Amino acid sequence: MKLFFSISLILPAIFFQPKVEINNSIEIKSIGIKSSIYISYSVSTLRYGVIIDGNSLEGNNWIVYGHRFSRYGKDIAFFNLDKVRGGDEIKLILNGVEHLYAVDEIFEIEPDQLWSISQGSIRQITLVTCTPVLYPVKRLVVIAQLK
Repeated sequence: MKLFFSISLILPAIFFQPKVEINNSIEIKSIGIKSSIYISYSVSTLRYGVIIDGNSLEGNNWIVYGHRFSRYGKDIAFFNLDKVRGGDEIKLILNGVEHLYAVDEIFEIEPDQLWSISQGSIRQITLVTCTPVLYPVKRLVVIAQLK
């Protein structure tokens, strides 16, 4: 009975963890972030790592979410995102195609202001994470323009 109980706790993590396409990743060398990225339509996928909002792929503003910490390691999270500076390069590889961006804006918003992240006519990427690290009551937003 004990063996069945232990396996039943492990199976959901094995069978329901979303698949990462090998060709999907995000890298910000200046702050040591390099992570696989999931294309997702649900924020519940955040527990496995960095996600790009699948709905945003239809527009010009691709929105990427990541926790500051992850139980799977800081390498799949936006741990150092608050260290990014204007002009830093962000490399996004999506479906095997490389996209390079330059950081343009960095600001904080309240959690209920996520609606303010919208689509526009400029090709950009928006990164969102919780901040500050120890008591995350706000959202850190980084906007980068396509190079």
